Amino acid sequence: MKIQFEGITRLLCQVGKLPTDVLCTQETGLPRSAVAPFLGCAEKLLSAILDAIAERPQEKLVKRREALWRDSPSGIVSVALSRPSPCQDSVHLHHQITSIILMVCALEVKEKNVLSSLLDSLVSVRGL
Repeated sequence: MKIQFEGITRLLCQVGKLPTDVLCTQETGLPRSAVAPFLGCAEKLLSAILDAIAERPQEKLVKRREALWRDSPSGIVSVALSRPSPCQDSVHLHHQITSIILMVCALEVKEKNVLSSLLDSLVSVRGL
């Protein structure tokens, strides 16, 4: 997923629009018609991760195992719960960038470095 997302972003910045089917397939492994659905799925995934971060319980959960699994290595739930939460700001930023790229593709905006120009204007407005 990371490779396809980076490829789509790179193409949009270099070409200024979603390129032809051949270039899309070469760079991302996805045909042009699959880019928008892919970005939609990525946006939903990031949204679900943001929801999970917000709803993650802070107290330790009691994990029970059936006798059959007591001597086995840690289960996937135990491993998942033992991992630290992802950085909410980073996930939120990726969600916003995915939404922007999805809109650029859907509206067929034609401008080179659309992400850079958008983010540069935000930085100058906020005075960062």
